[in-house]
Amino acid sequence: LARAIAIEAKFFFFDEAHLGLDAGTGSLVHEILCGFRDEPDVTMLVATNRESLVERLGAPGYVLLNGKIIERQAVTVSAGPPSRSIA
Repeated sequence: LARAIAIEAKFFFFDEAHLGLDAGTGSLVHEILCGFRDEPDVTMLVATNRESLVERLGAPGYVLLNGKIIERQAVTVSAGPPSRSIA
């Protein structure tokens, strides 16, 4: 993450970015991801099982549900069931 920030990368792929981190460091990583979300020239692909991170990012997303990729619009805890299957 630090190296990608240092070279001003424009694409990030995060696969369980919080995995193995203590709560404080995990929160810091979440804050960094939320900062990237607001950058117009940055693209992020975030794979996570933490609904709290998805909710904080506030972006449309996809969910793997029963082996199918499901598109969700504004992803929040109270959003209800997925909107449509794309697989």
